Amino acid sequence: MDIKNLCPGCMHINEEEGKCPVCGYDGEQNDARFLPVRYILSGRYIIGKVISHTCESVVYLAFDSAANRAVNIKEFFPEGIAVRGEENDVLCPEEYADTFKTTLDEFWNLNKKIADLELPALAKIIVVFEENGTAYAVSEAVVGITLKEFLKKNEGSLKWEQARPLFLPLLDTVIGLNKAGIVHGGISPESIVVGRDGRVRLGEILISPVRRMNKKISAQIYGGYAAIEQYEPEKYEIGEHTDVYSVSATLFRVLMGNVPESATDRLKEDKLSVPSSIASELPRQVLVAMANGLQVLPENRTETSERFRDELVYGETDEENIAPAVADKKAEKGKAPKKDKKDKKEKEETKSNVKVWLISVLITILVFLGVAAVLVFGVFRDQIFNKKVSSTDDDSMPSVASIGDVDSSAVASLQTYEVPNLLGKTFAEIKADDRYSRFTITLEKKVYTNIFQKGTVCEQSIEAGSSAPVGSEIKIAISLGPMDFQMPTVTGMSELAAKVQLLRAGLLYENIEVVEKYDSDKAPATVIDQSPAAGESVTEDSVVRIYINSYEGSSGEENQ
Repeated sequence: MDIKNLCPGCMHINEEEGKCPVCGYDGEQNDARFLPVRYILSGRYIIGKVISHTCESVVYLAFDSAANRAVNIKEFFPEGIAVRGEENDVLCPEEYADTFKTTLDEFWNLNKKIADLELPALAKIIVVFEENGTAYAVSEAVVGITLKEFLKKNEGSLKWEQARPLFLPLLDTVIGLNKAGIVHGGISPESIVVGRDGRVRLGEILISPVRRMNKKISAQIYGGYAAIEQYEPEKYEIGEHTDVYSVSATLFRVLMGNVPESATDRLKEDKLSVPSSIASELPRQVLVAMANGLQVLPENRTETSERFRDELVYGETDEENIAPAVADKKAEKGKAPKKDKKDKKEKEETKSNVKVWLISVLITILVFLGVAAVLVFGVFRDQIFNKKVSSTDDDSMPSVASIGDVDSSAVASLQTYEVPNLLGKTFAEIKADDRYSRFTITLEKKVYTNIFQKGTVCEQSIEAGSSAPVGSEIKIAISLGPMDFQMPTVTGMSELAAKVQLLRAGLLYENIEVVEKYDSDKAPATVIDQSPAAGESVTEDSVVRIYINSYEGSSGEENQ
């Protein structure tokens, strides 16, 4: 193959002089630290331009001459340790030899493990090999833009309805990584790529040492998206909850349009809040899931990515996930409040059902992606792609309208089945039961009712016992329980925790009023009074006032 006419910028044949008519590449070379353009690696990979580089590695666009396709190649090249030799080999000073060897081994093992995974938002790793004194991971090439760039193209933020089809495969991928023992630690709009095919991919899966502050190797963490344990790994343990924080912060950025304050700043003074204009448009479970996932202290945060997914999508929330800013007297004395055995049993049953249901969800996602691919490369090809595909032209990248446009109500077959009776069942039970997989069951609304238990189906759009074609959509309503309920206790909590507690109880966000009140005997920035009082009978439409202490502490008092 004549590689002289192969464009390093897009891997298309360019027989013209000057700029490539496809991508605009005009002959620029890679930085001297990296492999040169048209360098042949492992006898088959023709190196192109540098796509990105982190403190762990550098990623090149390349052409696989044996398979006749473009690929991405990640080269282990730790910043501050590695240097490029005269023969393009990777060297390191003697004082860093042990660190280089240890981290190189981790790079090899991590990428070999990823190569064995099949996840919906993961670029497939094809092969991992050693050469030039370092290691390389070859993966499928993905043409797209980062989520950060994607948001700029779409007015800076998305509605939940637009973000949902992006986040579901992303969440399932994070769950899959976590189950394989991999903590990403760097999930942010900069590490997520929105492909021209309309799919998202989670990139920058790096070795664990670069995802926390340490003295041996440079760290690659993103302010606003990194959890407190990544700044203080000696004090807090890193785990699945670390990815929960990053995903929650990323979702916050997507929906709110701004980056959350860094975890270190929030630990000193937490000012994170959701504008009422946005909160009123979000489903309640989205607000609660984000609040649980964005808890600064790991012990207060949602523990697993799977649990976060269930809270976000289905509203399955642990009642004890939100910790008050000031502990109650029992907690101070080390006496934990008694747990209701029945509630504990129901939670365990729900978790068991969710595990069974996960299989059917993954199958559904794979089918969805298959249909989406047909639409993207067939029906919507002209709308999504320009006539000349350019790897640098943002106009050819997908907009929100081209993501998740599959018609979920389309009937797959004329064969009919008896519609099941869904009344009285929980959404988790329905999803976990294969008997209901013939139909598309959609949660349409939540209503108050004295007939059905809270959290169970109280309405269904197609009558039970009737016949309907396979794939028909059955819209259901979930019971919120009786209309009247008792006002919960929120005194002593932070503003955010109090609002979540009130939302969980069934009150409307727009009816929660915040009033400042001064009391030097109470903790600053906490709820010191509430109206109605705890235990009083309220309804969904009740107006609730929470009084936040404006007292700023002793120094603040002296300045008044």
